[in-house]
Amino acid sequence: MKRVLVVIIIAGLSLFQSCEKLGVNSTDEKINLDLIKSVLTGAYTEHYGQFHLTKTRSKIDYSHLNLPELDGKFYDTGWQSIARVQFGSDSKGKADYVKVNSSTLDEVILSLDYYNYHSNNINLKFDGTNNLIEWKLAGNSYSTNISTNASDIEFTSPTFMQSINKNQDLTITWSTSSETNDYVYISLQGVLNTDSTATKVGYFQSDIVNDTGSYTIPSSELINFSEAKATLSITRGTYSEETHGNKTYLFVLSSDNAIQIGLN
Repeated sequence: MKRVLVVIIIAGLSLFQSCEKLGVNSTDEKINLDLIKSVLTGAYTEHYGQFHLTKTRSKIDYSHLNLPELDGKFYDTGWQSIARVQFGSDSKGKADYVKVNSSTLDEVILSLDYYNYHSNNINLKFDGTNNLIEWKLAGNSYSTNISTNASDIEFTSPTFMQSINKNQDLTITWSTSSETNDYVYISLQGVLNTDSTATKVGYFQSDIVNDTGSYTIPSSELINFSEAKATLSITRGTYSEETHGNKTYLFVLSSDNAIQIGLN
């Protein structure tokens, strides 16, 4: 599917560039969805640049810190909108600017080979309205849009710090959306106590699944967790893989929610 998405202004002239846009419901969906996992886990991809726009929330129990004054206490981050952008070392220099919905992102130096941009104060839209992304590299200005009509993803079960029997399957349910062009991704990671000497943490990740509102982690996976607590994360979003200036970029827009649960 090809659409005219990019307007480049050079010396007062407007040049329209065709952009190849690969969406979740495209023919190549299953081949490319692994790219989403790379972005969600912070891994570098082969893309010239990757853009991750996310609305995220975490609810964390403090008991694993083994501090009596924090027993029974927890921290809820509330919903926060975050933009993370990364350009690879072949980008021939850092970007002149990166903007999301007219807000300029700050440069963050995390690697000598990669240029990173970040902001915790982006007004992201999840109501079907376009989120405008603009950037400038090597004197060339680019822009594109990404949108989804999917509200914040919320767990309906399990609940925060619910005790889960590892010998039984764990069925996770969540609030679905009417958006047809989206994906869901689930992970479970063990939480170590501060005095733990363990060198390995339990971890499970799902395939990319449809937004049906239900997914089951089998007990055969849960029994591999030795920790008494784990962080359960669920992500819903959409993505596009696009070509701008003969370079390939990956754009991900997602809603991420994480809670901690007990394991016994």
